[in-house]
Amino acid sequence: MFGWSPRPEQWEASRQAAARRPPPEWTLQVDVGAEPRPVAVHHGECAVAGARRRRISRRDAIEALAAGVEACLLCRPDRELQVD
Repeated sequence: MFGWSPRPEQWEASRQAAARRPPPEWTLQVDVGAEPRPVAVHHGECAVAGARRRRISRRDAIEALAAGVEACLLCRPDRELQVD
């Protein structure tokens, strides 16, 4: 009806693989566009980050905050990373 859909065993294998992957420690929220720009840095499991986020390393999070990317006002990654 709507095109291709995975077989149940493929879907289950994909779901289990995602469950085994540890959550990211830090994420970068990006805006919508052909060339997405950084919007905010978040703790890995912050609910505010939404779907448009990318895993980043601790170093990348510090560099993004130092470059002027906003810190999430809810999870406050700047406090843990000690970036003003």
